[in-house]
Amino acid sequence: MASRRKKKERQKLEAQRQELEAKKKKRAKLAIRIILAFLVIVDLVLAGAGINYLKTEYELKKKCTAEAVGYVTDVKVTTRTSRSRRGRPTTVRTYHTYIEVNDSKCPVHEIYIEKDGFKEGGNVKVYYDPDGYSYYVEGGPKDKIIIGSVLTALGVLMLVFKGWLVYILRDRKKPEDKKDNAGEKDKQSI
Repeated sequence: MASRRKKKERQKLEAQRQELEAKKKKRAKLAIRIILAFLVIVDLVLAGAGINYLKTEYELKKKCTAEAVGYVTDVKVTTRTSRSRRGRPTTVRTYHTYIEVNDSKCPVHEIYIEKDGFKEGGNVKVYYDPDGYSYYVEGGPKDKIIIGSVLTALGVLMLVFKGWLVYILRDRKKPEDKKDNAGEKDKQSI
């Protein structure tokens, strides 16, 4: 009689243990899905920001159809020394370029950009929007294009990686499933 009670108690405890394990697995899957969804949203935001940078630059170049000649009046270089994380001194140079535009139709007559590559006294092409106040300097900062390209590529690559990860994790068979399939094949062959 006592052995039957112990057996029932053991079966009850085993059922409770299995139920707890099932709940833990369910919670873990839910947590993974939430984290993955959050990371996908971050990737979409990255890709969207990159596309926005590229779109803005493209539209600016599309609108700015009139051309003027600018004269580089001054190029200043500021240098500052800072320490890297490892304590090594690093030198940071910032180029300050001032361009004067003498075209009466150009909306901006004095342009300031932080970009190397211009020589004092040289001429540069300035494209501007004849109907507005937009402009850009040929050979000027390409930061928006670089940032846009990097953000878009990073966002898309991370989305592809997460898609591949979901595909791999979904198609992975558990050892229990393999045993069940093998047992079914044996039954069918008999």
